[in-house]
Amino acid sequence: MSQHKSTMAVLNGFKSRVHSRQVGRKSRVIRRIVVITALAIVTPLLVTAQAGSQSIDIVTSSPRAHDVVDGSMVVVALQFDAPVDHQRSQFLLKGSRGVRKLRPRLRSAPKYLFSIVGHLMPGAYELEWDARLSDGRNIKGTIPFTVK
Repeated sequence: MSQHKSTMAVLNGFKSRVHSRQVGRKSRVIRRIVVITALAIVTPLLVTAQAGSQSIDIVTSSPRAHDVVDGSMVVVALQFDAPVDHQRSQFLLKGSRGVRKLRPRLRSAPKYLFSIVGHLMPGAYELEWDARLSDGRNIKGTIPFTVK
């Protein structure tokens, strides 16, 4: 009988250790699930916040600010360091004869706004541009130039 009691005590001790390991495993699994879920929710928010705060710059422009250009065939081209929405972007050309709205070519490369102005009379001009980025943000600027 005493051997039976000692065997039962050993078995009960073993069962309690197995049970505590199973409970420990369950709690570790639950903790891992909570951590993975939290990361899955927070990571995209952080990436979006960083993308939204990035500064977008013009890489090149034609004409450049304060350029003197030949007026026989003027072409406007802006290159950005991020893709732009050609359809929702626009140019305004301001000169002594008034304001002319220019639409960018829809088939331009993703990071370019491009428009053919054509012949311009000599004088001072300002090109106002309003670029809608592919993420929905707008950036604007002005490029003064002169036609000889």
